Amino acid sequence: MDDVVLDPQQETAAQIVEGPALILAGAGAGKTATLTERTARMLESGHHPENLLMLTFSRKAAREMYARLRDRLDTQDRKALPTIENFHSFGWKLLQSNPSRCQRKSGVSLMDANDQKKEIRRLHKELADDAFREDVPVKKLMTVHDVLSNEGIILGDQYARTGDENPGRRQRIMDLLTMQGIRRTHWARLNDILRRYEENKRTANTVDFGDLVALPAAGLAAHPEWAAKLEERFTHIAVDEAQDTNRIQYAMLRLFSSHNNVMMVGDDDQCIYEWRGAAPSNLRTFRDETQAAVVRLERNYRSTPSIVSAAAQHIACNQTRIEKSPYAEGRADGEAPDGQQHPDGVAMANAISQDIREAIDAGISPKRIAILYRVNKIARVLEPALIARGIPYHIAQGIDVFQTPEAQLLMGAVRLVQNPQDSMAVTKLAQLVKGLGERSLNDLIGYSVIHDIPILEARHHVKLSKPAFAAAERLAQMIDGLAEWPPLYLAEWALDPEMGGFQDTLKELSKTADKPKTMYERRLTTIMSIEEAIQGRFGTSDQGKVDAEYSRAEQWEIVQEMALAAPDEEAEQDAVTVATVFRVKGLEYHTVHIAGMSDGLMPMRRSSDKPSMFDEDEDEAAQNIEEERRLSYVAATRARERLVVHHADRIHWGYDEDFFTPSGFADEMGLTWREVEPVGDAGAGVSGSREIVMEALQEASESE
Repeated sequence: MDDVVLDPQQETAAQIVEGPALILAGAGAGKTATLTERTARMLESGHHPENLLMLTFSRKAAREMYARLRDRLDTQDRKALPTIENFHSFGWKLLQSNPSRCQRKSGVSLMDANDQKKEIRRLHKELADDAFREDVPVKKLMTVHDVLSNEGIILGDQYARTGDENPGRRQRIMDLLTMQGIRRTHWARLNDILRRYEENKRTANTVDFGDLVALPAAGLAAHPEWAAKLEERFTHIAVDEAQDTNRIQYAMLRLFSSHNNVMMVGDDDQCIYEWRGAAPSNLRTFRDETQAAVVRLERNYRSTPSIVSAAAQHIACNQTRIEKSPYAEGRADGEAPDGQQHPDGVAMANAISQDIREAIDAGISPKRIAILYRVNKIARVLEPALIARGIPYHIAQGIDVFQTPEAQLLMGAVRLVQNPQDSMAVTKLAQLVKGLGERSLNDLIGYSVIHDIPILEARHHVKLSKPAFAAAERLAQMIDGLAEWPPLYLAEWALDPEMGGFQDTLKELSKTADKPKTMYERRLTTIMSIEEAIQGRFGTSDQGKVDAEYSRAEQWEIVQEMALAAPDEEAEQDAVTVATVFRVKGLEYHTVHIAGMSDGLMPMRRSSDKPSMFDEDEDEAAQNIEEERRLSYVAATRARERLVVHHADRIHWGYDEDFFTPSGFADEMGLTWREVEPVGDAGAGVSGSREIVMEALQEASESE
């Protein structure tokens, strides 16, 4: 295929092949096209695919990059393309290829989020005293664990120097605990709980999501020869969405990129995941420590000039950003961004839904319209008005199919095939067989740990009751059968009565639902959808073709990898998107309505005793307000043609009422609020009566 035509700034970026480069790619600036074209040209000029590594933030972004490059090069040959991974899938491959350097054994398995929570809750109950439980509940303890993991701090890490040998590391841990509000009197107990958690994972040869980067990073740091070998292979590295990397991801990258043939592509203005560890400062750190060439892709090809101008002057208020000047040209301007002030939430919802109704009637597809907000509960304010006007809508929930009970059972079986000492997988799978209770499981797991043998093999060495032994025997037969089963047909194994026999357990899990039969059918559909996803991942339903390319162990590893992270996309529907800003990053719409552009909602109030983030102490509020500003900037730059922001003076949530003032963010965008006369409810279908509204919502829910 012919080369893609790039603009001058994009062309400058694409021509940088050697040395460090920082590409500051603004919203709608064509960064993916630029990065794809650069990589294609490198391959066409003789660079070997196996020497190129492209890292990005999500599975969706990695798939999109792969698809674009495949189309650009007009090839279906995977070997003709570079390695394209997100950070966690890349770390998973590093961990599997070098388990001993990552403090694990061969056959490591990946815990699901539910297992992690259960294990931490169990240790919290076992090791915490009353004062600790009151001050540090399980949810907060998990947050602390995630914060430490994002920094690459693993308590009990065999590579860490936890005593006087490394006072800097110790001080960093103390600083992080202080920032999380953990009182000094609780530090020792917290340390004990998290150390035990790490020890239990090592014993079971399992890892959690955070380990996928933290353990390879620790291993690379402890084994320079491994890092050197990795650097010798990946001579050129590109990192997309670099503003979303956390500290340990960046540290891992730098451990095998001293050649500095690294291109970081990102936009610190669009970093909206700082709350979960993203460090937009990584862009500045990379620029400063490598003296990287800096190229700014500032032209916005997505939005109208008036939208780009409003968003640009808004984000310019952030003081710690790398300076950029977004602009749009070469296209007609549309309506100027509109700021609408409403007396209450009902009026706001009616105005938004009426606007959307008129747009749909004028021929705009519902899927080209979005209602975005910062706080989830605004969706319930909006729904009655959308229902009343017959507007098809979809609330983007981001539900991860791999976190459903049926998927966790399925993946638990896969884990046990790979790792016969995965105690959490065995405990999960025990519900498939009757007779294997907690006491019997503890005996089997304990013997397995002491004698270093598979957990189910311990049934021949531990005294069990006849029902317990029969249950363990049945479970062992199931897993042995799965080990020989074609991975492409995992659902068939699960639903075969002689093999997995999941049906009875799925029916039991569905009993407590409002509609047990419907829930049971939904669980069966989930099982089938995972099989379809596996076949999609391998690109075929022919097991023979897959066997020719991968060993069975490699196939099961890839199946496990599919459950690495929460979903980053949902099936497209011809419906209006109703979502938090976090759910639409990277997407675009003809029209965007921002609901709740009010002080306390956007920006969200972080402290209940402060009336406004704008009234907080400057030092205290600086970081929070900048992240909130990035959120509203991302929301605004999703709009191609129309941007309408809405403020309501008061909102009744159904249980209480809050009063708001217009957000200062609108002033920063140069918007002037105009009071909008209430348009009224759309007929008798939904009135001011809460009972009728709730009835409509219930009917909508039941019709899904």
